[in-house]
Amino acid sequence: MADTQQAASASPMPPGVTDPNYKPLPGRLGNLTIPQQHALDSLKKQLKEEGHFVEERMDDATLLRLAGSLFSLSDPPDPNVVPPDRFLRARKFDLAKAKEMLLSAEQWRKDFGIEEIMGCAHSSECLSANL
Repeated sequence: MADTQQAASASPMPPGVTDPNYKPLPGRLGNLTIPQQHALDSLKKQLKEEGHFVEERMDDATLLRLAGSLFSLSDPPDPNVVPPDRFLRARKFDLAKAKEMLLSAEQWRKDFGIEEIMGCAHSSECLSANL
């Protein structure tokens, strides 16, 4: 007889999820194992200690809001949010490799001026100056 009982997730379910039967894919917020949640917590802690943590793009509230916005057409996901769990999934939750990848992506954002581009993209003053 197959065991139909599922293990509880170590991470909170994103806000805005109203379907009691919804379960995020494995490795995503709302469906992290205890080792995966530990890796995410450790990554964020290391980034904070080293001064690489960008609060407005990597904090828990932003990540949960991003995850919740996937279920709402009125609140589309923010392209500036950099969820650390994405880098962990990409490196099979290998903390060192995920951190290296995330720091490389952050350096790329600096090298190409992504913050300025994204800030300018929504400014009418900037748009009219480029016409």
